[in-house]
Amino acid sequence: MKKSTARKGIYFIILSIVTSGLVLKFTVTEETIEAVKLINYNYLIIIAGIWLTGLTMDALTLYFLTKGANERISLITAYKVYFIRIFFGLITPFTVGGQPSMIYYMSRNNVPPGKSSSVVLIRFMIVGTYGLFGAITAFILFYRKLTSIPALNIVFLIAGVLQLVLITLIGLSILYPQILIKFAIKIGDFLKKIKILKNTYNFRKKIIHEAALARSSFKRYFKNHRWYLIMAIIGSGARYLSEASLFWIILRMLNIDICYLDGIMLSVLMFFVLSFLPTPGGSGIGEVIFVLILSGTIPKHLLGISMILWRFFYQYISAMIGAFISADHFSPGFKIEKD
Repeated sequence: MKKSTARKGIYFIILSIVTSGLVLKFTVTEETIEAVKLINYNYLIIIAGIWLTGLTMDALTLYFLTKGANERISLITAYKVYFIRIFFGLITPFTVGGQPSMIYYMSRNNVPPGKSSSVVLIRFMIVGTYGLFGAITAFILFYRKLTSIPALNIVFLIAGVLQLVLITLIGLSILYPQILIKFAIKIGDFLKKIKILKNTYNFRKKIIHEAALARSSFKRYFKNHRWYLIMAIIGSGARYLSEASLFWIILRMLNIDICYLDGIMLSVLMFFVLSFLPTPGGSGIGEVIFVLILSGTIPKHLLGISMILWRFFYQYISAMIGAFISADHFSPGFKIEKD
């Protein structure tokens, strides 16, 4: 693993420990200790099942999309891509590291960069659409509570605009790849001007080749390989629902009585916000928003522990596995092989 990646990972761990510690300091009471003693550990089996279902559905989504691009990856590789995405997404602001790491690792496993880019972009559009419509539904259901807190209004507005812009840009890149090519060429000229890139000819040739490859892959999803796209949409929806159910199960484990619909809608809101926070993994700001959203739903003495349990099962386990995989496959000498 590169030193810069290791530093980001350490920074994320420190930030997560500090923020979690602060939340626990202000929420843990004697009632918390008594509540912990009454935890129903039988729910851990259900939590493990939901976690496995979520990552399996995500891996199958990637598997079907890759087949739709006329390429092949093993299911084991798809699982690894899932863990790597979670890890790099958590250690980078706005989770921007997740998508490039997927392209990087898929390219190493004999999927050309152009096609792996199309796979990742289509996946992002599917996931982003679920996330946007889920957040809109949750916002309508919890409108009064959310609008009563001005800070949350601003956060959701910014997140909504960013999500819509990203989905629109990806859609335009599919319909009009020449726009991306022109933009990439301008970047190449700029890199040459500041003496980072010596020869732009090969750079331009590679960009045009990969853009054409991505374009041909996009077309296949809507013509010859529509069933792969449909299977990916179904798989992504199943992952979204299973991960949204995780929070409700954790609350039930803590003996907190809450409607299932309310539980998954609150999860959807947290998914949406965490993806657009400027700190790695949303640490710090994410905890504050968690408390603001759930303060009227979860007893104060259980806010901290429910947040930590949810983050642990939703993100931290997968990120730890992703870190071990990255240590092997993202070493300083790691390079993408040419097509």
